[in-house]
Amino acid sequence: MWNLNTGKLIGKPWWGHCSTVMEIEVTKSADGKPIFVTGSTDSRMRIWSLDTRRPIGKPFNTCFTCMVYGIAIGARSDGQRIVISAEIPYFPLDEGSPPATLRIWSLESGRPLGEALTHEGDAHHPVVVTAKDGDGTPVIISGGDDRNVVARNLDSGRPLGGSFTGHTGDISALAVGTREDGTPSSSPAVSTPRSGCGASPEHTYAA
Repeated sequence: MWNLNTGKLIGKPWWGHCSTVMEIEVTKSADGKPIFVTGSTDSRMRIWSLDTRRPIGKPFNTCFTCMVYGIAIGARSDGQRIVISAEIPYFPLDEGSPPATLRIWSLESGRPLGEALTHEGDAHHPVVVTAKDGDGTPVIISGGDDRNVVARNLDSGRPLGGSFTGHTGDISALAVGTREDGTPSSSPAVSTPRSGCGASPEHTYAA
């Protein structure tokens, strides 16, 4: 952890995962305290206090045979705060099985909410974000190295139409925002085949 004003390190690095941490999301707990959530290739997510840098509660054991590649924090229409894990298995699946799945968890209890969702593509390195569409409905947006972007209703888990296709490279990150006219949008960072790196926003998700 670093001080943004001074650029100096705050304390020493700390440990809480047995493998690589793939993503970190910062938010606040129900009582307003700053926390952050980590997802790792050790199959777990953890909640931490931003002030003490200590873990809060037990890890979320997403599954014992998968790796967490992406996480996102959001809220359902009823106000329930959730965290989403984007996962892939350690071992190859049976033919026809989706390599990437999404799981929705209660941020307060750490319990899974419903069954795992399929990314609806062939991604082996999935990423995920949350947003709201034009009428305020919370949505999940996922992407990956299958070059597909999928939007889902966060309350029901159902896809909002088909996959958005046409990207020319692997999707390595997603960001959401709102245009001046109020249109909600999602911009993927795409690794182009020619350069092997770089960001190319190629898709706008409009409700």
